[in-house]
Amino acid sequence: MIYLFCGEDYYESFNRCTITAQNLAAKTSSNINIVNADELTDINYILQLLDGVDMFSSTGILVLKRLINNKKFIEYFADNFDRLSHFDIIIWQDNKVDSKLKLVKKIAEKKLLFNSELPKEGEMKNWIMTKAKEKGLLLNINQANFLFERYQFNKYSIISELEKLNMYLKVKNKKTLTEDVMEEVMGFNIKGDMWKFLDYFSNKNKLKALVEFEKITKYEDNSQLLISMLNRELKLISQYKYVKESGRDLSELKLPPFIIKKTADKSKNFTAQEVKMLIKRLFDLDFAIKTGSVEEKSALVLFLATI
Repeated sequence: MIYLFCGEDYYESFNRCTITAQNLAAKTSSNINIVNADELTDINYILQLLDGVDMFSSTGILVLKRLINNKKFIEYFADNFDRLSHFDIIIWQDNKVDSKLKLVKKIAEKKLLFNSELPKEGEMKNWIMTKAKEKGLLLNINQANFLFERYQFNKYSIISELEKLNMYLKVKNKKTLTEDVMEEVMGFNIKGDMWKFLDYFSNKNKLKALVEFEKITKYEDNSQLLISMLNRELKLISQYKYVKESGRDLSELKLPPFIIKKTADKSKNFTAQEVKMLIKRLFDLDFAIKTGSVEEKSALVLFLATI
């Protein structure tokens, strides 16, 4: 059977994908083969895994990550759906899929499409507090808000920060988590401050943005996180400008008042056309990095140098 796990909450969709793969593997005593399908150019690689053409491969549970990004592959899967359904294939997509796609329709008809939507803000904060408790951390509502303000619905980043906070308390032999501790651990004081970087970027302070960028990227590769956060920042500004200029109610943004206020101030530094152009350039830059056309750090420096 062919399963599809997708949705904007890619943390949950990937977890559901992983659990399903593990359960199927346990039932059939099979191996799990994980393939980055969006990086492939030849469908025969997948077919060899399925048919066991390669003597060193073992047919088992096949997990295809981001297959939907590959137009030729999804056409092949749709046209050969019945034959391929004899295998255990799990497709994971890290975003919402187009329900009009032929392959998606066929999977949905089999009731094997599982979409994970983003939680509401209150649900997300409860999720943060629950995950913190699982890791031995007792968060109050203000601390949950603190995490949510910085990472919104990025569950992977939140889990990472909770693990860092837990480790910090153990190393420092502290039992109580305070806002000061959270600022210290999450502020990236030594390696740079992500939130200062975004503020410098949105205020068009090119020099300070580049200095903070250098700190953030000095010890580890944060390029994809930076691109994601820059994209979020620009989209917030774009959404604010659209709602404001069309005379609609700002409550439609469904954002906390403090974020709306900060976004309002930042939006004064850009025209709508500028924001649109920067989002497109950021998309092109991300694509060029992922295809290996440019060196990521240099490309980001050039992008920042033009704000």
